[in-house]
Amino acid sequence: RLKEKLEYYQDRGHDIILVGYHEMGYHVMKSLGRARSQALVVDFNPATVAFLGKKGINCLYGDISDPEVLEKVRSFSPKLVVSTVPAIEDTRNILRGLRRKGRTIFVTAPEAEDASELYRLGADVVMVPELLAGEKLSSLLGEILGNGLEAGRATRSRAQEAIKDYINWLRISSRHKHLK
Repeated sequence: RLKEKLEYYQDRGHDIILVGYHEMGYHVMKSLGRARSQALVVDFNPATVAFLGKKGINCLYGDISDPEVLEKVRSFSPKLVVSTVPAIEDTRNILRGLRRKGRTIFVTAPEAEDASELYRLGADVVMVPELLAGEKLSSLLGEILGNGLEAGRATRSRAQEAIKDYINWLRISSRHKHLK
């Protein structure tokens, strides 16, 4: 159920809905840039929602498998929905509840075998974390092999900074665990 005290947003449309913030969602929000103000994060971890709310990020506490939460998300009329939640049944519910012409939906599948079903249900893009990691690794290796040792050092430096940034977020957000 919705916890009213864990809603940090203005009751208006949100063009982008991000379901699930931890790990993958963290990086998605970072990539939104200016569009971040149009986004709303839905997460079932109350500590994460409280942390994001204090940071001025539009967010809502709730489990996307809850019909009330799904209806709330639908009421915002998003143009883009990105779900980092790997639970297949939750993903099916998102697609059934939010599929609409003109709306783009990115979902996460726990296994590559699930992707075909999710495309049949209307997903525009299905992300399989292990495949994405393999593609990223391939891209990084190509960059290093194609551009030499100096490019490799720059790539390593960017990767290290990304990890440090994420670990810093984990440390800061973990201070809010007492809110559970």
